[in-house]
Amino acid sequence: MLADAWKDVIASGRRRVVLVSGEAGIGKTTLCSVFAAETHREAVVLYGRCDEEPAIPYQPWREVLTGLGRGAPDVVAGRREALAPLLGGTGAVDLESDSARFAVYGAVVDVLDAVAAGGRPALVVLDDLHWADVQTLALTRHLVERALTTPVLVIGTFRDSDVDASHPLTALLAATHREPGITRLGLRGLDDGEVLDLLEAAAGHEMDRDGLALRDALRAETEGNPFFVTEILRDLAETGAISKRDDGRWRTPARLHARGLPVSVREVVVRRVERLGAGTRTALDTASILGRDFELDLLSELLGEDPARTFERLAPAVDNALVTDAAGRFAFTHAIVARTLYEELSPTARALAHQAVGEALERRDDGDPGEQAGEIAHHWTHALAPQNRVKASYYAQRAGDYALAHLAPDEAVTWYAKALELLPADDLTQRCEILVGLGTAQRAPPRAR
Repeated sequence: MLADAWKDVIASGRRRVVLVSGEAGIGKTTLCSVFAAETHREAVVLYGRCDEEPAIPYQPWREVLTGLGRGAPDVVAGRREALAPLLGGTGAVDLESDSARFAVYGAVVDVLDAVAAGGRPALVVLDDLHWADVQTLALTRHLVERALTTPVLVIGTFRDSDVDASHPLTALLAATHREPGITRLGLRGLDDGEVLDLLEAAAGHEMDRDGLALRDALRAETEGNPFFVTEILRDLAETGAISKRDDGRWRTPARLHARGLPVSVREVVVRRVERLGAGTRTALDTASILGRDFELDLLSELLGEDPARTFERLAPAVDNALVTDAAGRFAFTHAIVARTLYEELSPTARALAHQAVGEALERRDDGDPGEQAGEIAHHWTHALAPQNRVKASYYAQRAGDYALAHLAPDEAVTWYAKALELLPADDLTQRCEILVGLGTAQRAPPRAR
């Protein structure tokens, strides 16, 4: 389906949108990655991802434009002023006018047109839209409705289980039903034959009776979720439940149910991490506080050691496909891994770690947190209370100020409300400042909100 949509973009010169849905671990991101790898020679591949704790307005679109700026700087350079609110520019915008917002959105469309004019249309992947902020969805909807003649394929992924009637993504999904060139692709778990194919590909030979029993047990345990199947299969191999005969064929226990499959992927993830050693477990536990993506230098600072030593800790996790390495910037291969390790920490350990991260980020901001204000506010909000509520309120206010200056009034309203919630009742001066910002954000035109 993705290949057909891309061929249509090439043939018609018009935009196409494919919305890929499914549960966590079903393969949405992997599908997009494989497709992007297959088309990168004829496409300019651009990627942006939403985070569970949004700290920066338009985050996935900012990542898309930042990636384009590195790969095709000339395309972005001539429109940098118009794109400033998305590229981290510090200039405030006129929130009393729709024109500012539409000028920025129009500049994004112009950039994608310019990319196509270079002979390689853009493939834009927006990952995890169930975590998208309202402004990200507004820009995406503008592209869907106003860029009909722009040669671009936009693939958006989301967990349908996380989207209810009140979710802001629902409005975008409803709007797509009225627009041409929109495809919905719902991913399901692997069926019996597909799980068998996966097992035989991993083993390098056809499965015998024991292998079919393993297939049935895995299907029953995971409902065919590829990530869960793979993780449990790795766990069985590493614990010796699956071994190899002298001829290289798998030997699986005849009574797999009697032996017992792991009943929770969370338990499997924890066991895999523990087998990598205490040093790696400590590094990954701390990294889980930072989120799915984390930087080597910040993690090493939190661990109080040289970056080279921290890299040594992370290397086993990279080798075992739990973490990816991108030249100093690392990421958990799946959000489930980061979330599992985070929730394994005690509440006090999490709070202390959040406080340490907040302090580390403060040392880096030089008095102007800018786009990091939301991230710092998040960590102070989850640090030990009540002594950190004042700092959390201050950074939430700064995050609101940043969102207000970057075409994101809805995000500003959320941050200002959080700042008021955290602010001590006797701090009347800051309360007045927050209320002024809140009122300004609430006065933004309805269409912009």
